[in-house]
Amino acid sequence: MTDTTKDTNGRPTFPGKLAAPSAAQEKSSTPPGRGSRTARGRSLRILAWDAGNTSGTALYDGGLIVLGRVVGRDNAYDLLASIPDLDALAYEQFVIRQPIKEDHADVVYINGAIEAEARRRRIPFYRYTPKASKSRVSDETLVAMGWWPNFGLRTGGHAADAARIMVCTLTDNYPQELMRHND
Repeated sequence: MTDTTKDTNGRPTFPGKLAAPSAAQEKSSTPPGRGSRTARGRSLRILAWDAGNTSGTALYDGGLIVLGRVVGRDNAYDLLASIPDLDALAYEQFVIRQPIKEDHADVVYINGAIEAEARRRRIPFYRYTPKASKSRVSDETLVAMGWWPNFGLRTGGHAADAARIMVCTLTDNYPQELMRHND
């Protein structure tokens, strides 16, 4: 099961929903989707993951954030391979405890696939521990940014954790993006 849909050309599209814009995003002088340009002349695109049996995802595209979820390892692999023009990947690092339970194995495989895909594309990848991202980015911060999942999850779930990873990635590696879109 996945939330993936197809575009008019039959290609998979990103499974998720656009986060509601915050007041700061609505006041920004930079129109959505018109952020900094990459060397290829387009907006910066980063995909962040909180991998698991149900993975949370956050796609940043030049000031817009699309939060989603993907169920199952195979669907996660398909999604990862199908999103074009990524400039970076990021994920929540899984802390391995001995012995690893089978129901946590998807996390290890998906995180490995993320690193392999980043290397294949020759783009950077970033990883954050759950403690690091949750201590830096609160639920209230995500709500204030307009980056809280808007698909009925009371606790935000894995999509909120992917959004936290995105905030950490942007703050640490692309701070001009957050300054540009959250003035």
